[in-house]
Amino acid sequence: MQRALTKVIKVEKTVNQKEKDSPACPSPSHFACRSGAGREIVKLRCRVRIKEAGASGFKLPKHMKGRVYQVTRKCVYPWLIAKGDDIILNPEEVKRRIKPSKFDINRDGYPEEILENEFLKVTILPHFGARIWSLVYKANGKDKFKPTLQYGKNEYVELGGADDHIEFEPPGKLWNAEFKTNKKGYYKYEKHGLKIVKHIKLIPGLPILQEIITIKSKKKNKIFFWHRIPINVSLKGHEPVVFIPTQEKLAHRRYHPALSPWPHHYKYYGIKLGAFIVLNEKTDENLLWITKPKSLDVLTILARPQLFIIAPYWVQKELKKGNQIKYSFLYILGEQCYSGPDTLAISSRAKIGDKVIFSLIARTERHIKLAKIYYSDKPETTHELPLPLVEHNFTGIGKLLVGKTTIDTEAKIKFKLELK
Repeated sequence: MQRALTKVIKVEKTVNQKEKDSPACPSPSHFACRSGAGREIVKLRCRVRIKEAGASGFKLPKHMKGRVYQVTRKCVYPWLIAKGDDIILNPEEVKRRIKPSKFDINRDGYPEEILENEFLKVTILPHFGARIWSLVYKANGKDKFKPTLQYGKNEYVELGGADDHIEFEPPGKLWNAEFKTNKKGYYKYEKHGLKIVKHIKLIPGLPILQEIITIKSKKKNKIFFWHRIPINVSLKGHEPVVFIPTQEKLAHRRYHPALSPWPHHYKYYGIKLGAFIVLNEKTDENLLWITKPKSLDVLTILARPQLFIIAPYWVQKELKKGNQIKYSFLYILGEQCYSGPDTLAISSRAKIGDKVIFSLIARTERHIKLAKIYYSDKPETTHELPLPLVEHNFTGIGKLLVGKTTIDTEAKIKFKLELK
């Protein structure tokens, strides 16, 4: 997933080939194809020594730096690679030189961790900010954070997945920090006068991923914590809409990529439930994100080509020496969802053997009088079942309503809420 900068230490010419009026030649009169003679393509075999990562935001595996490899390049005569030149190895060339490992999922030379329950499969990159790199809903096998690779300003690399920040201006210290781990789901980072512990866990039997971040300061410090969620929209049919309950109304924002070089940037204040829903209108791929009510300062949305970036910002805090602060939030993946000015809900399912586990999770300021589910396992036959909802208290989040049942069918299940 990364490039490497190398120094050429030896060059050998292998093949000379002429291309006449090739698609790469603009015209026979072009300076590289004079008189219709075509270009002279020279294939070179280069021995190169790895210097460093192609971008300083990346970290090369320790065993690669200083190693010598052989690569081939095609050059147009007379512009040939020479000894002492620097060349870049592309991500595929770097990947081929990293030994495969069952713990190294993305072949970057560092081990990843996988968390899994009946509903979700999650990949964490401890060496890259302990970010949530992939979030797969097992019912359809689709990843909400499909990996990407885009190079941004200030050495920031859009690697995919959701990352955390503690400074107002990106990229900051945490996005590519190396977190240590000696217990699955716990990641520690200690530097710059801060001790940061991330606890990332899946709630057993529910489609919920929870992240709890504890920040302890060894000196007086201002913490401007925010979380960056890039939703991949590069695939056909990915046209997300974000629904945000605010104090004024149920706001929404549809993904529209900017036609200009400057991306569209939107801000929302007064987030009512501390939550929002990302809805895909063409597929059953929806996300409910929740944190503690009234803890957010602003929610920003950025529309870029192939990416829809959602960033909740918490209220700025000032820590005194020895003090600590905690932040917590939930990711819930599912299919059908409900969006209202004071209620958000999402349903999910997981197949266990011949049975289907169905769950319904809601954050609301109202009383839900009744929840019902509907499904049809035969033509012209609709089953209707009541679904009891029970209050669950989540650390740093507050109360949610949770309903769960097991059904002997693979038919599509829908729900209906009666609010009071």
